[in-house]
Amino acid sequence: MANVPYIISGSSSNGSLTFNSSNSFYLALSDLSLTSGNTAAINIASPVAVTLNLRGNSAIADNANSAINGTLYAAGNLSINGSGTIQIAGNAKHGISVEGILTVNSGGTIIISETDSDGIHGSSDLIWNNGTLVIVSAGSDGLDISGNITIQNGDLTINTTAESQRCIKVSGNFTMNDGTLNMTAIGTDGKGIKADSNVFINGGSIGIGHSGDMSKGIKADGDISIN
Repeated sequence: MANVPYIISGSSSNGSLTFNSSNSFYLALSDLSLTSGNTAAINIASPVAVTLNLRGNSAIADNANSAINGTLYAAGNLSINGSGTIQIAGNAKHGISVEGILTVNSGGTIIISETDSDGIHGSSDLIWNNGTLVIVSAGSDGLDISGNITIQNGDLTINTTAESQRCIKVSGNFTMNDGTLNMTAIGTDGKGIKADSNVFINGGSIGIGHSGDMSKGIKADGDISIN
């Protein structure tokens, strides 16, 4: 049966959730506090489309010994909505890791407090339609996306603290149509945006702070267009 709803609440200091399904489903987090001992806090192991709804205030974290490369991991497409807040700590690797397309429609808030590697790691496209993102401190890139990034609206704040890292790294095109994007890259050779293809800034507000030798605000292997 497709689109079965799961509503998860409560707390555990040594637990995790793993979902295996041949059908798409709906997952709501309602004031959930979850820390995993040896795997992802939330592991959507099947490559199906999942809608994640944020309710209230939730917090999830993994352990440094986790073999899964994200505290929140999805093997397929993931869509996030809802008006709640989720705080994520990635002690093993990434905060959020998605193999399919990641779409954020939320009016809520995603806070990635710390990561050993990327804040958000995506193997396909990232489409940010609305909502707030705060990456407090990424051990590697803030956003590392292998497809395209499109920001339609929202309020994004991204900080990286290691040398030679990017607040935003994208293999395809970076497009921003509206919203607010503030980035701070600390360390030698840090970059605000690094695109392997083109950068299109059609609207919105962008602020970039960086320090260290060879640091750059925006670097693209293709064209940079600001309209």
